[in-house]
Amino acid sequence: MRTAWQAGYGKQLIQNEALASLVVRYVQNWSLPIDRNPFPLSQSFTGVDELWFESDEELIRFVALEQNLLNELSSRELIDMSASVAFVAVEKIVIPVAAN
Repeated sequence: MRTAWQAGYGKQLIQNEALASLVVRYVQNWSLPIDRNPFPLSQSFTGVDELWFESDEELIRFVALEQNLLNELSSRELIDMSASVAFVAVEKIVIPVAAN
């Protein structure tokens, strides 16, 4: 799964100039094994993508452009869209990251 995710979606996203130009930050998060996760989960995910945008307009443009990539990966069975979930949020920094 990780290889398919990185080589499939991740690599193709960053190689697609139209998509990559809209993203400020892209992070792939892997789930901890259940025996190491201190939080009870109502649903477990293998991984979660974080995609950061400067504006709602850039997010909307990204989603429209991303559909072609998702269709291609879904047809190659690299991503299961029926089991995928998306969350859209506005960040409120409570504790800022300390400068090194």
